[in-house]
Amino acid sequence: MLLDQIHKILDDKEETAKEEIRSVKESLENENKCTVGDKHETGRARLQAELDKNSIQLIKIERQIVKLSAIDLHKEYNKAEFGSLVMTSLGNYFISLAIGKISVEGEDYYCISLASPIGELLFQKKPGDTFIFQGKEVQIINIF
Repeated sequence: MLLDQIHKILDDKEETAKEEIRSVKESLENENKCTVGDKHETGRARLQAELDKNSIQLIKIERQIVKLSAIDLHKEYNKAEFGSLVMTSLGNYFISLAIGKISVEGEDYYCISLASPIGELLFQKKPGDTFIFQGKEVQIINIF
């Protein structure tokens, strides 16, 4: 369920980026049909920058989709690592992508990357381990 939610978020982001690219390309084509001049050169430059920005965003989203698909759903995790769901006294953390808070069936999960501050603290920890995060002692309750 959690992975389905993340996939939906990424699919929506991917579709939005593709639509933005289509829209900017259409505007760029229309701009190219206009007469030449400084005003039109500026407009084309702005649209090209927008196209480049959206293309980079699309590439990032596609990389996230590939990374998410690398999670082994059948693996049994006994320590916090990429793909594990870590239940702590502070909250539930899915170590995957930096997506943020997702609610599934009334339960909140924080989708984080290993590069995040809490991701770095969680890495390689096991149930029963404790650590300090933002001045609070946090205990790992379980890992799935």
